[in-house]
Amino acid sequence: MNSETETFDNLCLEVVRKVARICGLSECEPGFLKILDWILAHPQDRELCAAHFRNVILTGAGADYCYLIAFCMRSMQWPEIVEAVKLRSAQEIHNSEGASLQEILNVYKVHAN
Repeated sequence: MNSETETFDNLCLEVVRKVARICGLSECEPGFLKILDWILAHPQDRELCAAHFRNVILTGAGADYCYLIAFCMRSMQWPEIVEAVKLRSAQEIHNSEGASLQEILNVYKVHAN
């Protein structure tokens, strides 16, 4: 694992842990913005970030992580993320996870309109 991978992974974990204690999504946005800013500042690491988000989705992301991914995908619209959501959604998952994954898909639908 290279240092950029560790940095991005740790940054995501730090933000998700902090937002887990917050009730409103609007209160989470400053932390989410920190992740989006990191992604935008490191375009050379797009593959790394996409792989991280794909892995989180495919291994059963919690709602907080799904909201983070949805926030970032409003701007990024990476096709491999929507594909990961579709793959995970095709598996037998809990309703709450399905609802969280739908939040990610919704940002793609809004962007398409």
